[in-house]
Amino acid sequence: MIRYEVDNAWEFRGEALSVSGLSGLGKVSSDGAEWSPAIVPGEAHLDLMAAGRMEEPLFSTNAPSCRWPEERSWWYRTEITADAALLREDLQELVFEGLDYYAQVFLNGSLLGETENAFIPHVFDVTHKLREGVNNLVVRITVGTERAKNQTVDINKDDPIRGHRDKFRGLVELRKPQCSHGYDWVDALPNIGIWRPVYLRGFSKLRIDDVRTETTLHGDSCRLLVTADIMNLH
Repeated sequence: MIRYEVDNAWEFRGEALSVSGLSGLGKVSSDGAEWSPAIVPGEAHLDLMAAGRMEEPLFSTNAPSCRWPEERSWWYRTEITADAALLREDLQELVFEGLDYYAQVFLNGSLLGETENAFIPHVFDVTHKLREGVNNLVVRITVGTERAKNQTVDINKDDPIRGHRDKFRGLVELRKPQCSHGYDWVDALPNIGIWRPVYLRGFSKLRIDDVRTETTLHGDSCRLLVTADIMNLH
């Protein structure tokens, strides 16, 4: 296996929630609006603070006034370089270790897929989709509460739009850290961002996944059973 970290310069910008999909990608790619530097792995509130567009949410009583990113979509972009060694591999994958929460991933102008789970890695097969040299990677990401289908908020609580800090929309639906929506000791400030590493990886001949070991003692000796999933790439 070979692996290349996608940790070069990232940029981000905000748009309305309605800016989405391929039409949204066309807008952010061509309208000439300004992009700001971003840190990946990271989070939208941190990038907004670094850009001077948000005060520190955890200072004093700033948190309630820092909820507006939840009402926007956030677009992140970078360039990734695929060399000949990676393209010779039988299988090439783009891996996001953590996306919080709802993400659309675009490579070279095409939609690779969508994700709705902040707790697991997301892997995209990019075999025959990468080109040698520079590739354009764009990720649209939102807080996710707009994806909740069945749970409404109690308009008699603190916030008629988002609900009480411990009754946010999507509490039982979204695979997202619930603690970021507030608790009895902290205001709500749900995360939005590419919060774990991003990388390309390539495999040839076979791929070994999910290695598990089981040890059994027999007096002064032991038996080690190793189980794994093996994908034959031929």
